[in-house]
Amino acid sequence: MPEPLYPNLNASHKRRGFYPIRFLIGLYSILFHHSGLAVEFQRMLWGVGLVLLTLVFGSLGYMACGWSFSDSVYMVVISVTTVGYGEVKPVSTGVLRLITGTILLTGLVGNALVVSAIAEILISRSLRKELGRKTLEEKIARLVDHVVIVGYGRMGQQTVQRLQHAKVEIVVIENHPDVINQLDQAGIIYVAGDGINEATLLAAGIERAKSVLCLLNNDVDNVFVTLSARQLNPTVRIISKADQHSSLRKMYQAGANHVVSPSTMGSWRVSALVVNPLVVELSEAINAGFGEMQVELHELSLAGIPEVLGADFQSLQTAILGIKAVVVGIRLPTGRVSFPPPLDHRFTPGDSLILLGRPDDIPGCEQVMREKMKRVKRPEMDIS
Repeated sequence: MPEPLYPNLNASHKRRGFYPIRFLIGLYSILFHHSGLAVEFQRMLWGVGLVLLTLVFGSLGYMACGWSFSDSVYMVVISVTTVGYGEVKPVSTGVLRLITGTILLTGLVGNALVVSAIAEILISRSLRKELGRKTLEEKIARLVDHVVIVGYGRMGQQTVQRLQHAKVEIVVIENHPDVINQLDQAGIIYVAGDGINEATLLAAGIERAKSVLCLLNNDVDNVFVTLSARQLNPTVRIISKADQHSSLRKMYQAGANHVVSPSTMGSWRVSALVVNPLVVELSEAINAGFGEMQVELHELSLAGIPEVLGADFQSLQTAILGIKAVVVGIRLPTGRVSFPPPLDHRFTPGDSLILLGRPDDIPGCEQVMREKMKRVKRPEMDIS
């Protein structure tokens, strides 16, 4: 006999053949060993499988006793579903009674498994949802000086990631079901609702919040959120996003402390790359990859260092040599920041130093500066 031209072709066809037992074993392995199916769902599958097996083997049993296919299937169906329509034919022999009794028992067990699994799935989902909501409410009730973020779009997601890296407590307000599922899976504290409603803002703890970020995709909605937030907490810091340049003035009138315009920021960045790229490089050094931030700005209050009051910045420079940070500015009690700090500026209560350095070095620099500044020799003068 000549050898086939393609010896592997027949073998491949054999391997592609359908084998019921192998298929059932593979399906069982997928459903109950390699998947993350819940126990309740597996129990429901067991019940459905038991009912189907009862239907198949019960029908075959009746047919083996001489019944027709339609009568056999119908008898099994009315027995499993326990509708009580009556027997199709008299169950007079011992074999028929054994078959019928087996069908009734296995059918009841299968039905019980299916019904109990479905009920448990529904009840457990409701309980998990209720318990999850109570847990979120308890977490929010314990928050103080947190940040409320209204809107979890592209800008909101990036903002949340950066704030989480900075160890800032946040609460996100979102009403889209798919986005809420993302927040739930990510373990982010959220309130499901519309940020325009005062009840939703109160549920997010706005009365105890430090800042509110209005990052919705509609300027009108951001204006309404700003108005509501300002009424509920007159001292909260509100930062709002404005896509249209014409909305900037409305945001400030509504009570926003700062308004961010993505288009304005983008145009500034593009022009700065042409005119003064060093400014952009410094900005990138401060914000480059929040996971690997290179430098950051830090404000050091002089309220607890009365020894430096009356001293000028030039005399202070000699006292802070050798620290791993640079003093780039001074914040005055009025809130205005002077960049760079004037050498003849004499420190008064309420002044703060603006430091630029690496995040890991800032705490040590602050401690060293406090110790050195306490030894500054001030000139004799009246600072009252």
